[in-house]
Amino acid sequence: MTPTERSLAVWAKDTAERVGATFVGGFVAAITVTSAAGVETLDLSRASLAVGIAGAAALASLAKALLARYVGDSASASLAPSLRVEEAEPRG
Repeated sequence: MTPTERSLAVWAKDTAERVGATFVGGFVAAITVTSAAGVETLDLSRASLAVGIAGAAALASLAKALLARYVGDSASASLAPSLRVEEAEPRG
């Protein structure tokens, strides 16, 4: 595996984890807000709305990860530049 392929594999795994976690978090949040608003039953329309909200959040997460491929560390889904161990200031 070439360094470029390895970098892409790391980025893809990182992105999949972030997008999946965002979807689950968005879904749980949408269901929780619905419950807190006093809605006793979760019917198909409310569940569909929760999935839609979670999907929109996951799509935004994916868009950010795609942007991060070109800004910051290309092997990460983070927009922040990576700090390599040799770049860190020594503790003193």
